[in-house]
Amino acid sequence: MPWERTNAIETTLLWGGLSELPEQSEIVKVETMGNMVTRTFLLEFNLSKQELVNWISSSKRLKGQNPIIDED
Repeated sequence: MPWERTNAIETTLLWGGLSELPEQSEIVKVETMGNMVTRTFLLEFNLSKQELVNWISSSKRLKGQNPIIDED
């Protein structure tokens, strides 16, 4: 259902301490796994390299991290 997808995206960003995704992002996959105790969300999206760097630096839990970026 569309509201489940939207809720999964919002929860992923909230629980992960992440900034809102930029408007230019293309969401590729949204998955919810587990149960009430072991809930896991997987969010896969595409951004340009510069947009990704900006998003990482604006996300409180990612700020200061040095991610490995796969050019493929």
